[in-house]
Amino acid sequence: CIPDHMFKQVGHGAAVAAGVAMMVMAGQHVVAQDQLAIQYTRHVHALGMTVDWRQHRLSVEVEAPIELEVRHSLISHGVAPHSNAQWHDVRHAILHISPLQGAYMTRSE
Repeated sequence: CIPDHMFKQVGHGAAVAAGVAMMVMAGQHVVAQDQLAIQYTRHVHALGMTVDWRQHRLSVEVEAPIELEVRHSLISHGVAPHSNAQWHDVRHAILHISPLQGAYMTRSE
């Protein structure tokens, strides 16, 4: 006979394992179906991450000396999300957050 507390622990462990398995399987489906792509960039004075999802691109870049840039872009239809061609900014602006200059917007090129 198994003690009650051990039975509960085994049950909780099985539920966690099943939940993790479902999240992994669903995550793989979302990546394949919605064309999710993550890219990292590293330059001498900047570090960035870009997430492409469906028709959207969200870019976050940290520049030296500690300035954060956030940009949202929208891809033209018919272009692969992970390519750099045919992207255009929805709001034509970039949000900058800096401890020295505060938060401000600039126009994208």
